[in-house]
Amino acid sequence: MLCGVASYLLTAALAAQAVAPSLPRLLLQPEVLVWNTAPNGIQTAVVAGDPAKPGTYVTRMRFPKGTRIQPHLHPDDRVAVLLSGTFYFGYGEMFDEAALTKIVAGTTWTEPSRTAHFGWARDEDVIVQVVGTGPSATMPAKR
Repeated sequence: MLCGVASYLLTAALAAQAVAPSLPRLLLQPEVLVWNTAPNGIQTAVVAGDPAKPGTYVTRMRFPKGTRIQPHLHPDDRVAVLLSGTFYFGYGEMFDEAALTKIVAGTTWTEPSRTAHFGWARDEDVIVQVVGTGPSATMPAKR
C-alpha cells in the first residue's frame, strides 16, 4: 500500500513538471532591452517570458520624475524590486500621499493578486523590475 501511494505521488509530481512552463536560458544585457513608451510617458520592457501568456515573466518599468501611478491591481501575484531612484509606494484603492512609503533602490515589495496599489516617482526617474506569473493584466482599482 505504501509503495502504491509513493508511486502515485511520484507519477503526479512528474506529470505536473511535464506541463509546467519552464524558463529558457537567458543572458540579457540592459542595452538590448526593447522599451515601449505609453502615452503617459511610462516605459516598459519585457525581460523574460510574456506577461500575456501562462508562465513566469519579468518586466522592467521606467517612470519619469513626477509620474503618479494611480491605484490599480493585477490578477497575478507579483514581486517588485526598485532598481534605481527613490519611489513612493502604497496599498489602497485611492491615491493617498499619507499612505505612501518612501523606498530606495534595492527595496523589494509584493503586489498580491487583486490588491490595489499606487506609486509616485516624485523626485527622480525610477526603474522597477517586476516578476509575476501570467497571464497578467492591469485594471484600475474600484473606488
